[in-house]
Amino acid sequence: MLIAGHAHSEDYLLITQDSGEEFKGVDKKTNLDSLEVAVDQLLQETRLK
Repeated sequence: MLIAGHAHSEDYLLITQDSGEEFKGVDKKTNLDSLEVAVDQLLQETRLK
């Protein structure tokens, strides 16, 4: 609960594989797989410019 609360209060993006109840109220969260895909896509787009 401490990690989820801190992420929420500081408006952080929380990266976790945990889908437990304590993370349900965190609006900005993702898992590592999704983050890697997004970063790869961003890097590809910036290389095209």
